[in-house]
Amino acid sequence: MSRRPARRVWAAVMLLATASGRADEPPELARRLDVVMKRHEEARGRYQAAMAAASTEAARRPAIDLYLGEVRRNAGEALGLARAHPGDPAVVPTLKFVIQTARGGPGDESRQAVAMLKGHEADPGMGEVCNLLFIFPQEPAAEELQRAVLRDNPSRLERGRACHALASYLAYRAQLARRIRRDPSWVERNGEGPYREAMRRMADDSDPGALDREAEALLERVIGEFGDLNGGRDPRPLGAIAEGELFAVRELAIGRPAPEIIGQDHEGRPLRL
Repeated sequence: MSRRPARRVWAAVMLLATASGRADEPPELARRLDVVMKRHEEARGRYQAAMAAASTEAARRPAIDLYLGEVRRNAGEALGLARAHPGDPAVVPTLKFVIQTARGGPGDESRQAVAMLKGHEADPGMGEVCNLLFIFPQEPAAEELQRAVLRDNPSRLERGRACHALASYLAYRAQLARRIRRDPSWVERNGEGPYREAMRRMADDSDPGALDREAEALLERVIGEFGDLNGGRDPRPLGAIAEGELFAVRELAIGRPAPEIIGQDHEGRPLRL
């Protein structure tokens, strides 16, 4: 099992500590986060092996239940570490791990992590955190956090990633609101029990058209202001990513005329669609 993710956290924390004049302090939170991350990677490996070996849903259920228990344990421990070390430079990586691990539920560890990130809007790494928040389209705190990072973070890279993340978040919320309005039973089939009412409220309160328009404006801002920046996991620059998404929002949305396509057919003859 690779320890690269934990080493990257450690290296980032040491850089932050040096920059803030705290290099002489032991990076206790980073070390303890390393332990939790290693344990979770091992649990995920066991889960994947058990799922590959199981041939029926009944055989998979114990592995799923066991892994969900590990998720709750590891995310909960990381939350406790972040609370115990609120001023440590590794707080943002720790809460990012919670969101990546616990995701949308069934527990509320990720939502607690989003709430605890308030006050860290200007910290390094918050642009990547914003990219994880699409799983909370019904949570006002997730939207507020992305807007705060875009407004307050001193790093152009973090603001650029937050701008792109917020555009994607709003476009997804518009899409989800339309889906729930067309088929209200979608919430019962796909929403986690404690958060179904929030999903319904989000669909009722949202203006999908206004959300799409703001998403378009944000994507235009990404292209014009942050287009040269690294997109993170996607090797393309943010501008190239945003251009494709802007085309999809404008031209491929449900209810809009299909864009004209001009080219050649398989025999080389002119083709217009």
